[in-house]
Amino acid sequence: MKTAKILTFSFASLLSLAKSHSMATSVNGRTDNHRYLDSSSFLRASRNQQSLMINPISKVSQSIPAYQGYGAYYIEIYIGSPPQRQTVMLDTGSESVALPCQGCIDCGEGHTDPLFEPSQSSTFQELTCSQCFNSQCDKKTNTCASSSSYIEGSSWQGQEVQDIVALSNPGETDLMALTTAGVKFTCMRKNYGEFKDQKADGIIGLNRAKGSFLNQLHASGAIAENKFSICHKKYPFSSLTPSRDRTIGSVSFGGADHRLNDSEMVYFDLDPSRESNYYHVQISAIHIAPGGGNRIRGPNHNIDLSNSMLVHNDRSKINSLGVILDSGSTDSVLPLSLQPTINEVFIETLGRPFPDRNEEIHVTAEELKTWPTLMFEMLSSEGENALIALPSSSYMTYNIRNHTFVPSLTFHDDFKTSILGSNFMRGHNVLFDNDSKSIGFAESNCDLFNTEFPDPYVSQKEVAKLLQQEQFERLCEQGSILCYLIYVMRFILFLSILLLLLPIVHAFHTRRHEIWFTQDKVSIKNSFDTEDLLAEEK
Repeated sequence: MKTAKILTFSFASLLSLAKSHSMATSVNGRTDNHRYLDSSSFLRASRNQQSLMINPISKVSQSIPAYQGYGAYYIEIYIGSPPQRQTVMLDTGSESVALPCQGCIDCGEGHTDPLFEPSQSSTFQELTCSQCFNSQCDKKTNTCASSSSYIEGSSWQGQEVQDIVALSNPGETDLMALTTAGVKFTCMRKNYGEFKDQKADGIIGLNRAKGSFLNQLHASGAIAENKFSICHKKYPFSSLTPSRDRTIGSVSFGGADHRLNDSEMVYFDLDPSRESNYYHVQISAIHIAPGGGNRIRGPNHNIDLSNSMLVHNDRSKINSLGVILDSGSTDSVLPLSLQPTINEVFIETLGRPFPDRNEEIHVTAEELKTWPTLMFEMLSSEGENALIALPSSSYMTYNIRNHTFVPSLTFHDDFKTSILGSNFMRGHNVLFDNDSKSIGFAESNCDLFNTEFPDPYVSQKEVAKLLQQEQFERLCEQGSILCYLIYVMRFILFLSILLLLLPIVHAFHTRRHEIWFTQDKVSIKNSFDTEDLLAEEK
């Protein structure tokens, strides 16, 4: 086995990690990052609907679409009676469900939906001090004041309320997949930072705290098991139309949708040494596959483990700041102390160090495809550890503005914690199992709803075509005269080409007719000559 100059590791052990299926059954990097322009509902309830039927316990997981925002991912929910659609960013690193309501001051524009209007819901209820759940009592108004701030600088303030909340299911037309009464959430009155600019209306917290949406679903009996899964991929750029949802995967409440799995699901533990509401995990070691690839297991595996190299296996150093699995963070962050070792292995395998934070790299998508794949060995207490691939398409992000790639895996200690963000989860069906305190990963294309999607290493030329097409569609949706002019120009161009081709086609057919006519004359003459010869012989 090829090894790095610095450390060695047994290939046999690494291979067993890939084949094993071990059935172990406020700090948050919440970013809806729009620094880079990167990277359906089944129900339309009538306005006279006044109430929703509350579903009994669901015995199977319920899958709904996930959509791509300006970096992070979101789902749609329906609040109130009659239901009003709102979109909320998926955040496994926070507890609160919060969205801007009517009266929110300077809460941004360009979100997918109008502000939620409590006055239009017959089931909406403000909480009093005796009912405060995830908030503080405001004695002056006898209401529940709520607020939250995030590590990248965003924050919000509001009032805790409750109402019926439902999730959509594109497989049904008249029923809610999950409908829960009395869900407590925050009506934002003010928000700051990226909450103003993000595509989603609000945020949905899915961490382990009692007030998270997941725990409220479970406590209400809407789901039988306290678990959920996220499976997503990534489009080269976000939709240019705020109201348009681009499906990039799905979320399943109550379990995992195993139809998505392209390989067996491997499991690793939540970190028992850290009692918190976050999904703390432990990295046992980091490996590298010099030849690239994105699949370790399953029939389509394309990573050569026989050529793998160990990068780091000092668990205390790798996990020194703690490691959080956080879907609300666009990028992943590891301790600064790991960068020298990573750089050394990249120099040996790629001829250059790992890109620095915010460094712009000029490579083509085809060249990036040959970059090494990082593999994270996640600690499991039962059976073998779980090996998770992080290919170059996940640790580098295409910047459509200047046609460069920037790292979405960085090394620094600014957040005082390490984060495995949504880029780490990409291309996997990821199960968050609070019942068994474990995480499951299965390789997947996350295409439950059969959407057309470009290759992760789509060329710059193809991205430009996709962007041009979407810009054109946006013009048409807006009723722009440019759209009609383009259609007219396309029609004129089609007619011009047709008129140019007609003489050529006519000449071709004329020539063919002349050739056939000549051949027929020769054939007839030969026939007469043959008959004459036969007559003379007689």
